[in-house]
Amino acid sequence: MNPKACLLLLPCWIALSSCANADSSSDSVNWAERIAKLNGKPLDENNSNNTPQRFAAGTISKPDSFEYGSTFSPDGTLFFFGVDLGHRAEIHVARFENDAWLESEVFLSHETISHNDPMFSPDGKRLYFITDQHAENSFDIGYVEKTQNGWSPVKIATGISTPATEYFYSESRAGEQFFARNVSKPDEKPNFDIYFRNASTPNEGSRLTSSVNSQYYEGDPFISADGNTLIFVSNRPGGAGKGDLYVSVRSTDGHWQPATHLGADINSKGHEITPYLTPDGKALIFSRDGDLYWVSASSIGQ
Repeated sequence: MNPKACLLLLPCWIALSSCANADSSSDSVNWAERIAKLNGKPLDENNSNNTPQRFAAGTISKPDSFEYGSTFSPDGTLFFFGVDLGHRAEIHVARFENDAWLESEVFLSHETISHNDPMFSPDGKRLYFITDQHAENSFDIGYVEKTQNGWSPVKIATGISTPATEYFYSESRAGEQFFARNVSKPDEKPNFDIYFRNASTPNEGSRLTSSVNSQYYEGDPFISADGNTLIFVSNRPGGAGKGDLYVSVRSTDGHWQPATHLGADINSKGHEITPYLTPDGKALIFSRDGDLYWVSASSIGQ
């Protein structure tokens, strides 16, 4: 067997599920209810308590495992997240059925290859993630597609993926793509900047301006559904810890405003990474030191 061949461990209920829901609009999903079902309490949309809480503590965020990166399917029936196993990472999935979330199962795993940072395309037809299946020391953006028989084998996102490492992927409803790329030379310490692709950019994408990028690390770019809010990670000076979440808003003239720190309510002395907004824009989910957390997105002005 080719050691780089991917092994998809697809639970039978995913392989047999209909693709009819792939185009289901997220606008019809009660996201506050979905969050409450996972966490046992309603989403605080009034933000009377803007302190992040562990997301689905004990069922998804477990004390003996390291979770990071997450995404809901647009129809609200699936929740994917990454789990770091030390020598590799794999993707797990939980399913919403009969008004309850079931225990998560392994979705994508391989004995030597890593898959993590899952993110759905807005139409629900592709699940993107990062994978090192084609290189020993670098990552590409990969994806699987929904088919009538389940999910396709892993494919690599051409144009985005280059010989350099690419991390994280997110996409607006208009199809604008955001990702992070290692901009260091081979003999230098890795350092990432945020790139984007749209109809007017080169095939491999363009680097965002200094309103977002700096000489320090920038990664994990999440773009809101409307394409106007970008949340990302940076370790630039002035933060609270090892890596913090920042936000930049696109002005009416199309330019990104200088990024701002999300503050001490969200950022800690630890490491905050992999931001994700629910499709209605009302809840922010992110990882902190190996657990997923959630908070009302009103904390960031959403």
